[in-house]
Amino acid sequence: MRILINAATAVVGGGAQVAAGLIASTLRDSRGNSYCYAVSSLVEEQIRSFGSTSRNFVSLKASPGKLVQGYSSRHKLLEIESSFRPDIVYSIAAPSYVRFKSTVEVARVTEPWITHPNKWCYSKLSLFRALQTRILVNLKVLALKRIQHFNTQTQTSAEGLCRRLKLSPTNVKVIPNCPNDIFSNSSDPGKSKPTERSILKVFVLGHPYSHKNFDLIPLVCKELKQMGRKVRFVVTFPEGNATSVKILEQASSLGVDGMIRNIGKITLPACKQQYLDCDAVFLPTLLETSSVTFLEAMSMNRPIITTNLDFAHTACGKAAEYFEPCDPKMAANAILNVLEDEDKRSELVRNGRSQIAKHPSQEEIYRAHIDWVMSIRGTTAREKTHQ
Repeated sequence: MRILINAATAVVGGGAQVAAGLIASTLRDSRGNSYCYAVSSLVEEQIRSFGSTSRNFVSLKASPGKLVQGYSSRHKLLEIESSFRPDIVYSIAAPSYVRFKSTVEVARVTEPWITHPNKWCYSKLSLFRALQTRILVNLKVLALKRIQHFNTQTQTSAEGLCRRLKLSPTNVKVIPNCPNDIFSNSSDPGKSKPTERSILKVFVLGHPYSHKNFDLIPLVCKELKQMGRKVRFVVTFPEGNATSVKILEQASSLGVDGMIRNIGKITLPACKQQYLDCDAVFLPTLLETSSVTFLEAMSMNRPIITTNLDFAHTACGKAAEYFEPCDPKMAANAILNVLEDEDKRSELVRNGRSQIAKHPSQEEIYRAHIDWVMSIRGTTAREKTHQ
């Protein structure tokens, strides 16, 4: 089977990591499939960072989702379809914003704004921005309606997608998220006494989308400073990003800019090193489908501090310390509860190991992706035969 893996819209965060891991897995596929890969610059960088390569890579600089800048990328995807002649297109970060001319497209949908938004994520937006977001989400839904077969990461998001697109549950496959193998089998058991460090380090991984709630960090820093605690938040904000600049300016105005270190975008190996260097992982997010950061932290034996919301409990169970959304004082106390209580920290790490043990391996999950794609191709071929 000839499969075009379309990861051109996987341009930030965990989506790019998952796309890179899946593509690396297909390079080891021994089932006789032929692959071609259309990838974003970030996905290409991630793939090459752990030594994978293929002559069938086509890197697209602009996301097809950008109205003007993405025109050349959308056109290039159609050229790839014409030259490679795939049996099926698998868009890993749907929507693809391309109407492929003669090939069945299947898609992975992981955007919670589409499947299960909540009051908290919209509360972070101005009235204008909330209206703009609803319009954008509706446009994405419209772009997805021409596709019949999807996968997503949780039952909650699958049910939400079925409601949005009026799909039968049989048209949506649940394939759980997983950490990249680079994070598996960590030999580091977790720092036993982080309070002996002069400055405690908390890792905050992710792009500063509004629903990530990262603008809470300067306020948490202020609370910790008032408590006399020395904590440094290591963040991965892209340089020049408007939200990043605003957050860092807020930190400066509160006099806590020295408590935040921005290291910018990082590769998977660099990400692993940050987990090893940190004392805990902080994720104040208000909306997720299945954040890979939770799974990576558990795999790396790091305690998690996150919001007291359903999706976080589903992902972490008893492996996290929870605080109420948008409450910086509760967040600061939760961080100290973890960093200053050795028994609590050990319990969270132990529970994290138990939680991650329930997940299939990376290779099993990636194989499930391709098995699903192949099954859809078989289904559509039979449907054409009976027409």
